[in-house]
Amino acid sequence: MISSNSKNDNGTLWLQLALRDSFSSIRPTSAELPRHGDKFFFRTIPSHQISSIDVARYLDHKYDKVAIFHNPSSKFSSSFFQQLEKTLSAYKIDIINQNVEIEFNLSNPFFEPSKAIKKAKNKGVEAFIVIPDGGTTSYSIRNSFKLIKATPDNFIIVGANPLFTDETLLLGEDVVDRLVLTTPWIQATVSQSIFANKTKELWEGKEISPWAVTAYDAARVLIEALFIKNQDKPTRVNLQKTLENSKFEVKGADKESPIKFKKGGNRKKESVELAKIVKSKCSKFGYTFVPEEYDENQIKQLNSSCK
Repeated sequence: MISSNSKNDNGTLWLQLALRDSFSSIRPTSAELPRHGDKFFFRTIPSHQISSIDVARYLDHKYDKVAIFHNPSSKFSSSFFQQLEKTLSAYKIDIINQNVEIEFNLSNPFFEPSKAIKKAKNKGVEAFIVIPDGGTTSYSIRNSFKLIKATPDNFIIVGANPLFTDETLLLGEDVVDRLVLTTPWIQATVSQSIFANKTKELWEGKEISPWAVTAYDAARVLIEALFIKNQDKPTRVNLQKTLENSKFEVKGADKESPIKFKKGGNRKKESVELAKIVKSKCSKFGYTFVPEEYDENQIKQLNSSCK
């Protein structure tokens, strides 16, 4: 079944095939694998480990200290924080705050960005990492926006994928040139795919959500594995064996990057996208997400392609 699950902390849809005493689950979630009780688990989105490496590479040689804002009671948010502790340490980038410091807690209803910013500045920090939950609390996303607006212009902010939303685009000049987000999908890079063109019609010009993409990928995997590869004997064991087979692959939303799985269930996609926000004639919001490495000429070319 395809279902919306509020316990899935990154706020995505997840797809699960549940069958008696064991199950196979294909989910667009980035929490670490394997987890207790997950007998067969396959992921269509890069893990926190992969995301944290891309964040570290982006910060490397530019910033040696960061402050991390997150929700310690969120599985998604705290898991990403813990992975960043390991990865940033390997890159010799210091995190100046502890996991449970209230000033950096995005779920705090009395969150005051100015206090956290002052504390960070006093420790020589000019880079923030912001990891809100997927909307499972009332304050996390809201406090993230408050922080972004209050952050000095010379600071850089790296945000986790829950901030990849139309609401973030509405922040306008507050995010241009200083907010970079991790995401499994950027519409601009696959704008000619069948999936992108069809969803553009259905979504009436809005940005295609990464969660719609990864949920679509999960559905494509299940359809291919269950109804095509195993149409004669569609059992839970055959499904699991098919997904684990090194030769199994299926084309998802991005047909240039077929979906394959490593042993253990992680997708064979070694990096996430880093997105920045730029002005755009193509977007109803006046701004859009593009790959972080896009230069001015590529952005102009993108704008010139608008009908």
